[in-house]
This record gives sequence, C-alpha cells and structure tokens, in this order.
Amino acid sequence: MPASHPHWHHPAQLEKHIKPEVYYWLTRPGALTSGLREIGPLCLSINREYDDVLGEDEAALMGCRTGAAVWAREITIAVSGQPCMVARSVCLRADSTGTWQAIRDLGTQPLADILYHDPAVSRGPFFICLPVNPQPIFAAVSHALTQEAAPAQMTENLKARSSVFWRAEHPLLVSECFLPAFWTLIRPQS
Repeated sequence: MPASHPHWHHPAQLEKHIKPEVYYWLTRPGALTSGLREIGPLCLSINREYDDVLGEDEAALMGCRTGAAVWAREITIAVSGQPCMVARSVCLRADSTGTWQAIRDLGTQPLADILYHDPAVSRGPFFICLPVNPQPIFAAVSHALTQEAAPAQMTENLKARSSVFWRAEHPLLVSECFLPAFWTLIRPQS
C-alpha cells in the first residue's frame, strides 16, 4: 500500500490522536464478531451483494489495479438490537467463484467463520481512517443508514479499520466501520 494514501493510515500514525478505547477496537486482533458477542447478542443483516469495480481507495489497499472487477458484500451488525457496525468485503470477481467462493454463500453467517478456521488464510496489517465520501466504506454506511431511515448526522465522526486477508496470492479486503451508536453502547464498559 502506498505510504501517502490520502485516507487510510497505519494505526501508529494516529494512536496519539485517538482515545485508548477507540484505538483498541480499531486494532483489535482476531475475529471482531467475537469481541462484539462479548458486548451483547448479534444480528447480522445483508445490505447488498453485488458486482462492482475497484476505486483508487480499495485498489491501493488490495494492491490491485483501479477499475478491476470485484464482488462486494456489505452488511450491518447490530449488537443488542442497535446497529453498531457496517462492513464491506471485496474480492476480485474471478476469486469470488474460485479462491474466495465461500463469500457468495455466507448468507447471514459472519465472514469470520470462514476466515479464522482456515490455516491457509493470513491477515495483513490494519489501516484506519475517518471515512468520507466518496470512499466505498462511507458509501456502504450511507446505504445501510438509508435502509434504517437513520438521521444524516449518523455519518459524522465515523471510524473504520481495514485489512486484507490472503489465501495464496488472492486478496480479500475487509473494511469495518464503527457507527456512533457502538461507542455509546460500550461506554459503560470502558
């Protein structure tokens, strides 16, 4: 990934500017759904699954060319009935019927269920950002919140993390955006 990417940053670059509890969740290793289950019961809903093309933002993260054909899956995770996270997973379209074909058959099963039970899968480093338009993760959040009829201010002060999972030479980008409700939900536990 280029060091000068305008949106995504290595966590160490922003650590001193982020509250410790926020930094913890943005860099928490392992399956994020496991951590969310410790807070309350989860409900995963599929927002969209569709063919797309890589913009500059995701292409830089994946090390692929801008404009490459991809398969995208966007979901919302609610904790204790409160929508707390929107995630977007992207792999090359050819890989969605080959190396990463399981992504097309997940339904409401978390992606973590296939990523963390396969020893052939490795994870790259985290990058974090404050999503803005026209980033794909921002568009995914905007779409999800439109479905929820949420107020426009819900897209303010978003915090997201992203990492690439690899199976051999085949990347799968997972971007996860914490909604403002998440930070309210965990405040009593912080």
